[in-house]
Amino acid sequence: MITVLPIDTPGLGDRTYLAHDGAVALVVDPQRDYDRVLGLARAAGVRITHVFESHIHNDYVTGGYELAREEGAQYLLNADDPVSFERVGVRDGDVVEVGDRMRVEVLHTPGHTHTHLSFALSEGGEPVAVFTGGSLLYGSTGRPDLLGPDHTDALAHAQWHSARRLAGVLPDATAVYPTHGFGSFCSATQSEATTGTIGQEKLSNPALTRELDSYVEELLAGLDAYPAYYAHMAAANSAGPGRPDLSPPAEADPVELRRRIAAHEWVVDLRSRTAFAAGHVAGTVNFGLDGPFVTYLGWLIPWGTPVTLLGETVEDVAEAQRELVRIGIDRPAAMATGRPEDWAGGEPLRHGHLRRPRRRVGPGPEDRRPRRAPEPGARRTAHRRLHAHPDPRSARPPRRDPGRPDPGALRRRLPRRRGGRTARRPRGRRRGDRRHLRQRRPCRSAPRLRPGTPGDPRMTRHLGTVDGPSLQQRLDDATSPAPRLIDVRTAAEFEAGHIPGAVNVPLDVLKERLDDLCPLLRGQDIVLVCRSGQRAGQAQEALAGAGLGDSQVLAGGIADWERTGGELDRGRQVWELERQIRFVAGAVVLAAVLASVVVPQAKWLAALIGGGLVVAALSNTCALGMALARMPWNRRRGESPIDRLTADRLTADR
Repeated sequence: MITVLPIDTPGLGDRTYLAHDGAVALVVDPQRDYDRVLGLARAAGVRITHVFESHIHNDYVTGGYELAREEGAQYLLNADDPVSFERVGVRDGDVVEVGDRMRVEVLHTPGHTHTHLSFALSEGGEPVAVFTGGSLLYGSTGRPDLLGPDHTDALAHAQWHSARRLAGVLPDATAVYPTHGFGSFCSATQSEATTGTIGQEKLSNPALTRELDSYVEELLAGLDAYPAYYAHMAAANSAGPGRPDLSPPAEADPVELRRRIAAHEWVVDLRSRTAFAAGHVAGTVNFGLDGPFVTYLGWLIPWGTPVTLLGETVEDVAEAQRELVRIGIDRPAAMATGRPEDWAGGEPLRHGHLRRPRRRVGPGPEDRRPRRAPEPGARRTAHRRLHAHPDPRSARPPRRDPGRPDPGALRRRLPRRRGGRTARRPRGRRRGDRRHLRQRRPCRSAPRLRPGTPGDPRMTRHLGTVDGPSLQQRLDDATSPAPRLIDVRTAAEFEAGHIPGAVNVPLDVLKERLDDLCPLLRGQDIVLVCRSGQRAGQAQEALAGAGLGDSQVLAGGIADWERTGGELDRGRQVWELERQIRFVAGAVVLAAVLASVVVPQAKWLAALIGGGLVVAALSNTCALGMALARMPWNRRRGESPIDRLTADRLTADR
């Protein structure tokens, strides 16, 4: 009997598979840290003889090449893949015998890439499993746009044909084992399923339930942004990645940490968002191990920037190091363990706070006493008295002694100092005109250090958080302006459910368009929202580095907001295209029948009825389907976040 053992990598949303018959084993799509595969094989008492690669991966660095070398196994991938190492090239229709009982048939299934392969595993001549890589996933398919826009349309059509081929040549009972689809951005859409068969996918997978044009249009409309580090994965996998070095990096003392922060390196705090807000070293960034750590660190870090890891324990650092090697960040520059006080070396920590709803605090009704109204002009007189002399406690003589120097004239002759700079008032400027002293806005300043970069001295403000009930009170308070909600999740997550009134600015867009966003957000009460709080924290640090340090993060993200009874706007619900076509076709047929009853002489109604039936039969491949697909309610409507914020800002300024 063949046993298939999955090895999950939840940080990337992928799976590796070990299939064995009790004596020998094959491995499909192993991750870089293949010691997990070896441990599973040792526990099962089997020997790995074959390592299969479904495609040149774009979301992680493979461990297949080094695993095959270490175990003396065959490394099999598409013969047309341009790689710089020795491997066993296979093509569509090839059959590979693994031991005495397992037989693998190679199936060419383009769509995720042009050379993508699937592997059908048989025992005794009967298919029992198919390893589909990035082709047929649970309730979805692999995305077709990772090779660039020039290939997207062709790969989307190929993906539909590949899924149909798998469903046509394999029995319904065949188990499906995809590599992607468990949170990976390589999946076109996300699904909650963790198991499936060909028969189950025939009932639910869009590639098997929709016609070609409908599937392609829906697939392309649903594609969202993917991590920036994907651009480096294919080149690394084509070169044959070596064995990862998981030994602990060098320890760094507080002086070394400050030096690395000042050098604009990334010093990453691995603790949770709550612990980070409670106190951390200024200039560090937070990517907690309790969230999708490696995906978003790889997404946001300038590629090649040295990384130093700060963790409470050595085990935390080791876990982060293991995740980093999976995307090609092989060696952290340094590490430190312990508490933030140990890392700061006596320097003050940067703290966060949880802002509660604003309440007016004052005496109770029984303590209120009538206040005497001030006399007319009293406040103005007091103001003049206070500012008539540099020292309000001293009395300035009503008339200046001619033999005494004028302090005002002396001050006017001295250069003025502001922010560590000196500046004289230009000729023609009136006294009190301080425009020449205004510094340039941080968003537009010449960045010796890019705003939001670790080590930016401007990133020294408080990190604020707000809980769900407090935010709800502020939104319901009609006496004060509502906070500006910025949702930094992806567009697909935003459309699945968001707080009413929120504007979707994905985290990568916020980082790229920081200079455009700062003028639009300045002076507003900003609350940042994401799924759990981690991405919102990164956005908060970027805004703080750009001079907007008073933003807040919704603690717990959308999940806690919904759990505490917060309302979510899930967007406009529209019918599927097939249901719309059937409805229109049925309405046409019904109208024709009723009209033929009223006017029997109109023989053309029979032709109209037949045409309506044809429309219903052809479904979305007919002209009616294409016309409905172009209707505004069927299009993926979106508005640039910059345009939305600009419009809101103009409205507020009026």
